[in-house]
Amino acid sequence: MLDETQVEIVNSETLRRCTAGEVGEVWVAGPCVAKGYWNRPEETERTFHARLADSDAGPFLRTGDLGFLRDGELYIAGRLKDLIIIRGDNHYPQDIELTVERSHPALRSGHGAAFSVDVGGEEVLVVVQEIQGKQLRDANVDELLGAVRAAVFNQHDLSLHAVMLLKPGGALKTTSGKIQRRAMRAAFLNGELDELVRQTTTRTQSEIRFRLVAWLASKAGVDTAAIAASRPFAELGLDSLRAVELALNLETWLGRPVPATVFWTFPSINALAAHLTPSPVGHVSNVTPRNGHVGNVRHDDIAIIGMGCRFPGADSPEAFWQLLERGGNAIGEIPRERWNVDDYFDRNADAPGKMYVRHGGFVDRVDEFDAGFFGITPREAAELDPQQRLLLEVVWESLEQAGVAPGSLRGSEAGVFIGMSSDDHATWSHHGNGLADLNAHRTLGTARSIAAGRIAYVLGLHGPVLQIDTACSSSLVAVYQAFQSLQAGECHLAMAGGVNLMLSPATTIALCKLHALAPDGRCKTFDAAADGYVRGEGCGIVVLKRLADARRDGDPILACIRAAAINHDGASNGLTAPNGQAQEWLIRKALHKAQLDG
Repeated sequence: MLDETQVEIVNSETLRRCTAGEVGEVWVAGPCVAKGYWNRPEETERTFHARLADSDAGPFLRTGDLGFLRDGELYIAGRLKDLIIIRGDNHYPQDIELTVERSHPALRSGHGAAFSVDVGGEEVLVVVQEIQGKQLRDANVDELLGAVRAAVFNQHDLSLHAVMLLKPGGALKTTSGKIQRRAMRAAFLNGELDELVRQTTTRTQSEIRFRLVAWLASKAGVDTAAIAASRPFAELGLDSLRAVELALNLETWLGRPVPATVFWTFPSINALAAHLTPSPVGHVSNVTPRNGHVGNVRHDDIAIIGMGCRFPGADSPEAFWQLLERGGNAIGEIPRERWNVDDYFDRNADAPGKMYVRHGGFVDRVDEFDAGFFGITPREAAELDPQQRLLLEVVWESLEQAGVAPGSLRGSEAGVFIGMSSDDHATWSHHGNGLADLNAHRTLGTARSIAAGRIAYVLGLHGPVLQIDTACSSSLVAVYQAFQSLQAGECHLAMAGGVNLMLSPATTIALCKLHALAPDGRCKTFDAAADGYVRGEGCGIVVLKRLADARRDGDPILACIRAAAINHDGASNGLTAPNGQAQEWLIRKALHKAQLDG
């Protein structure tokens, strides 16, 4: 940037300076700026003689570019004339275009345009996207259109008025390769594009969603703000009788049949609104639809594209690495909020109902949880095992680290594989509080089998979902099962890991009777002085994807798993004793599968 050039970021409507980091129109002033247009005084006044409303400083050249300033650097975000404004919110076309091209591998990168058009006095969103030539013959139109609509809705909370798929070479671009959004918009409106298929929504998803919200609010006698579009219909008071009434109401309004069973197949306002948008019309004869998706076996490395954790002394992978790097110690005395160790401590390992240890690795603030963020009611959250709550938080964090918007997975075949071998909260809830206090929320909130299913429920996943208990190896076996599922094509992305919280003294007392724990609270791995281990807790999740898919999607690749193997110790020197020979066989098997045994 030239020293004599002044740059300001300005709100294009109020003509006032934007705050730091806020996107606005780029205005410039200085000796290198032209004086105006030749013989065009009105345009010159409007473009070259702009002044700030708050200080009357100027004149400035209004560049028409959108950008922001950060740390003395200017970042360009797009063109003001390309900005899409839907219901008062600003949306950048390049963001929507990137979402569209990533929604399906058959769509050609850099060959799409997003813009708005006026329909009945309202600005609505249109996407025009070119299909790849090699995908043309086997393209599934319904799948492509559905993927585009779902991705735009999940990523940007926008409903598409129209989606047009273009034949290869149909996108309009400049000689330098830039997409011509204004030309594409004009050609769309004039019917001049070389289209493959066009899908236009006569009733937008937002219209359908608003009608459902209004109807349910009127029946419940509440304000529309109290109706959450993401919650199941059952929680909004829609029973079987009202379902029939609402189905008839929608039939009349939409002018087509709506079966009452639709509320169970698409169990929320958002899901039903997306389903009730019209199906595509007018696709050409050289497009051959396929009969759904069938997963193919893929012998590929598996990439770790994201991680999340909550460990003693570390609430993120970065914090955990720093803890290891500085040789930190996260072991401490058992916190009183878990149990009063003095009530249970006895140096005599055989003392009934007592433990000979005072230390462990504990995670802070496991009682804290933002239930509303995950759409969980306070009553349900109160009965929820903190392990299930911790899983939801860490899974969400791991997806964010991977650059995967959790909402973008809704309706996908992503899988969940969770290792979980303890249920202290259930033991305390069922027995400490008495059986008379059992209710539906507690039953589901404390069941280990529900832990993985709750993740799939919150994220709206349809892939394989497993809760695995193989004692100390539970989380490793969960990763193994995720690896196998990805290789088999059962899912396209997997979240795998484990969780364990020490909420009751019972398990620690039991392990003391096995003499499994180190009395001094220190592990001594590979040391002749080893006398047991130290119990710890936490949650760790990795996000996995086939390596080829991760490279295609531009995901961060943190590490790769080339092979996975599993076995059992079999007949060893006791039920809990290891078997060195079996472990050696396992390592050799894994190396052979990874082709690293040569």
